[in-house]
Amino acid sequence: MRASNPLLFAQTCLSLILLCSLAAPEAKANEKPTSDLSSPSLVHWQRKTFEPGQWPVELPAEGQALISRWRGWAQEMGYRMDFDADMRVMTVSSTDRNRSVCKEDKLVERTLKAFDSRLPTPKSRPGGADEGLIEERQEAPVVLLRLHNRADYLTVLDFLRATQPQLKSWAKDMEFQSGFILAEPLCAAWIETGVEQEGYRPENEMVHRLAATLCQSRFGSVPHWLERGVAWDVEFEVQHSVHCFPNRSGDFNNQQHKQWEQDLKNLWSNRENSSLALEDMALWELGTYNETYASTSWALVRFLQEYREGSLSPILHDLGVYQANKPRESGSKGIKAPTPATVTESILRRHTGNQTLGEVTEFFQRGNRYYPHR
Repeated sequence: MRASNPLLFAQTCLSLILLCSLAAPEAKANEKPTSDLSSPSLVHWQRKTFEPGQWPVELPAEGQALISRWRGWAQEMGYRMDFDADMRVMTVSSTDRNRSVCKEDKLVERTLKAFDSRLPTPKSRPGGADEGLIEERQEAPVVLLRLHNRADYLTVLDFLRATQPQLKSWAKDMEFQSGFILAEPLCAAWIETGVEQEGYRPENEMVHRLAATLCQSRFGSVPHWLERGVAWDVEFEVQHSVHCFPNRSGDFNNQQHKQWEQDLKNLWSNRENSSLALEDMALWELGTYNETYASTSWALVRFLQEYREGSLSPILHDLGVYQANKPRESGSKGIKAPTPATVTESILRRHTGNQTLGEVTEFFQRGNRYYPHR
């Protein structure tokens, strides 16, 4: 079921998708597809295979909710839904690519392992919001949409636009991208085939976007530049390369992380009396790409992981707590303002010391010749 005109295809089948998505979660055994375009959407979990609505009694409620939310689109498009054993991730894939599901499942497992190793859930401790950690956050499962081509990608945007009216403007902006990361509903998507961009690798897209959604699930809303740095860090650990650049246009080389290191060294080599200012990082607008901010976020996270071991998870958790306790702005359609750079810097200093930003700057200047002060 493919179409030569992606926009026309997306528009003509949207009403069918919505009808399926609004159907009751429970389905009868003799229930048939509502249109000739529909095809069975099988769910796979713990070596069990079943159709949406006919799930085993032991399937957790959060799994049932995810299936119910996405079943209409998945059934209409002929996609399958696969959960990892612990139901932390639901991967939605085209049945045209069934042979690659096992390989991608292993990549999901490797990404989960790397993420948990580098960003373990921090232990809670008593205290007020200004004293740091309060309680463990209940992590929500994330959805990965492995989209066969751009036509399928556009139908997802239409589906989200129709079921989440507040996303209409956002969905319009995403039409010419090759993927997205979304906080509500918590999901990430990318196009598997047909992306004409030198250096584009679907496997890296999966790892990076999964890491970003896991960051949101575990820590909540954190400064987006820091989330990007976390995702690049995990991507590099799993793939030994960096090839996913959300919102970036044009081609890129296969040694981007090495180019970033050289760019930072060149940028900071003559700045002897200045240090990194997080106020500058806060200028990086959501939904845009900036090479300098990207390289800085990547290098800052790598520095914290290597030279301030164990500090990044508490930093992210405290930032999430701050944002969760922050009231929504009046007249902003329920949107919260970004975390001020002063708050981010205060939390970073709390967990790493007052000299960290100066040492990070030296790390930028010296590259692989950097030697830690501690």
